[in-house]
Amino acid sequence: MTRIFDWTYQVEEWSADHEKVYDLIAGVNNLHAAIAVYEVMCTERPDRVIYLRNGARVMRRSKPFPNCEIIILPRPG
Repeated sequence: MTRIFDWTYQVEEWSADHEKVYDLIAGVNNLHAAIAVYEVMCTERPDRVIYLRNGARVMRRSKPFPNCEIIILPRPG
């Protein structure tokens, strides 16, 4: 039996506040398959928060954190 920790990549649906995993959509060992599932789920569920993760590393996230401003700093030099 395969557990969630046995897969290299997970595609997950998260709660709107980004606090907890709502559903594991897919667990795969192939990066290209994981990206394909992620992109399909973002298209199918545009109002949901979808993550593509590699262990603890978040590789892609469909929506930014709530109340988060993105600040682009100039390059030094």
